[in-house]
Amino acid sequence: MPTKQSILFTRTLSAEQRVLCEQLHVPHTDIPFINIQPRPSSSWISSIADTAEAWVFTSSNAVNAVVLEKNDLIIPDLLFAVGPKVRSLLTLLEKPVHMPTEYNAKALADLIASHRISEVIHFCGNIKPTSVSDHLPHDTTVHEIEVYDTSLTPQQVDQDIFTKIVFMSPSAVRSFSQHNPFLPHVTYYSIGPSTTHELNDLGAGKIKEATEATFASLVRTLNT
Repeated sequence: MPTKQSILFTRTLSAEQRVLCEQLHVPHTDIPFINIQPRPSSSWISSIADTAEAWVFTSSNAVNAVVLEKNDLIIPDLLFAVGPKVRSLLTLLEKPVHMPTEYNAKALADLIASHRISEVIHFCGNIKPTSVSDHLPHDTTVHEIEVYDTSLTPQQVDQDIFTKIVFMSPSAVRSFSQHNPFLPHVTYYSIGPSTTHELNDLGAGKIKEATEATFASLVRTLNT
């Protein structure tokens, strides 16, 4: 049961994330506004192009899906991750992982382009706010392979019992907005630019964005 000092996270937190919240003295409640469901590998594994020079990951959910099948895959020598959490998970594929200094799709695309790669695979979900291919040179072939599904699970909450409300994806923002107005006196916290953009588009007034698009940075922002 949340208390009046509780901070609402709009997705289920992992055990590691809960520990970090406790270490940084962030009282929290999590209510999931999205559901993640991996797709069976039989639906996507045959779509992997052998000619692709690199694999690209912008979601830990995509990494988790691919890692489960790693023994049946021919993994290229170039892997790209949008941020540190994704990079950490990708070490399970036992290949070098490249990551931009800024954790967003454009910076990732610029890094990929700097390697002069002509063909890549982007493992992703069915809902993605910004495609990496939108920022790559037109002569770069991008195969988008969906390995998990995100579904919205909207529900109404009493916003006045929470001190802050936190979003970690644009999908969660859309789901939340279906049954909850964005109130002028509530501060909404965002993990990164895409989520902030969605909050702005749907009418949130007071928004604070994490300095870096990581959970640790987001939690530290809650304490400022």
